Amino acid sequence: MSEPSPDVPVPFGFKMSWLAVRSSDGLAIASALGFAQLERASWAQGIEAAYAGGVFITPPINGWTLVAGESVAPDVEQSDGGWRSRLIDLSRRFGEVQMFASHRVVELHAWARARSGVLERAYCYIGESGEVPYDDGERTNAERDLGFSFGDSDGADANGGSHGERDDQFPDEDSVMALAAKWSVSPVELSEQSSPPGLGLLQARRRRPWWRFW
Repeated sequence: MSEPSPDVPVPFGFKMSWLAVRSSDGLAIASALGFAQLERASWAQGIEAAYAGGVFITPPINGWTLVAGESVAPDVEQSDGGWRSRLIDLSRRFGEVQMFASHRVVELHAWARARSGVLERAYCYIGESGEVPYDDGERTNAERDLGFSFGDSDGADANGGSHGERDDQFPDEDSVMALAAKWSVSPVELSEQSSPPGLGLLQARRRRPWWRFW
């Protein structure tokens, strides 16, 4: 099989989960995740495969490597899901790891950040059921800058105002992308200016989707 041709970054993010790892060593990240039978892949091939059940480890972008795929945040809808130990373990090795997930069908929107083995912040909202399975740690400065006050009794209602629209009370997929841009890299904003053409790593094996959708 011939080597694929390097290409420029391809945007993604909606209906997807991904990790942002503060490292430029894709092979080390793959090893830490226990991935095997990896293939070199272009951005176009990798993102297409990620949406088809594979996992794509991108070329580095400004010191960050993204790991895209439905399976990278196991049981993200559960407070004690496998995503938690994965983030903590990876952050011990790479210093900082972030998790993002968004799926508009069930309106699941989640984010988390771990540094040096400590999970500092984690939040998840499931619109289909109206649940907030977890809201751990202090709201970060980036969340405050973006005006996030989801479910906060000290927000508009407490000041005599009214949230009015549902989007003021709960996050949506745009909230996830906006926070990703503040914390590390927003995948929906990737373009040919984001980094030079490159190749990433692909694990194409299909896995069961993480969202509760059957």
